[in-house]
Amino acid sequence: MAARCDHPTGVDLPPVDLPALARAYGGHGVHADSPEALAEALRLALTTPGPTLITVPEESS
Repeated sequence: MAARCDHPTGVDLPPVDLPALARAYGGHGVHADSPEALAEALRLALTTPGPTLITVPEESS
């Protein structure tokens, strides 16, 4: 793209808050940033009717 002088525009977007988006659509959404939080989120997801979205941060190396 740079060779043709095409510069990308509008592609540097902020990250999406997926749990908030899930809640906005009527589901449940949580962010689990520890093993304990993930265990709790899974327990709640399995006992709550409807879809649940759980985000887990990936390990950085």
